[in-house]
Amino acid sequence: GSREVAAADPSGSPAAPPGGAAGVAAAIADPVGLLGRLFDRVGPPYPERASLEAIYDSARALWPIQSLGPARRGEAAYVAGVAAAGLGEPAQCVRWVSRALTLKPDSRGYRVMLDNCRSGAP
Repeated sequence: GSREVAAADPSGSPAAPPGGAAGVAAAIADPVGLLGRLFDRVGPPYPERASLEAIYDSARALWPIQSLGPARRGEAAYVAGVAAAGLGEPAQCVRWVSRALTLKPDSRGYRVMLDNCRSGAP
């Protein structure tokens, strides 16, 4: 794909692209809609590896966006965990699903997925 070149400010210095969570939030026009699409696509059954990697990266990019609120940030962490499981990364699965549980400790589904991550089951 093509990369955008940062515009220069009046002083002649290149403008810095937005960074951190604010930059991610600005780059994602509809984070709630994106999260819903990721949730629908993650599986199991898992999509092909390239799609699963994109889902994992996108869910991780949603995690720091505080404006999503705790429930949706938990969903983003859960999606990242499920994608990590599909990618054969049980330690990352545990990491992300544990984060989801910190935001929604009463979720039976998150607990089941965490047990699956720990046992190596997808």
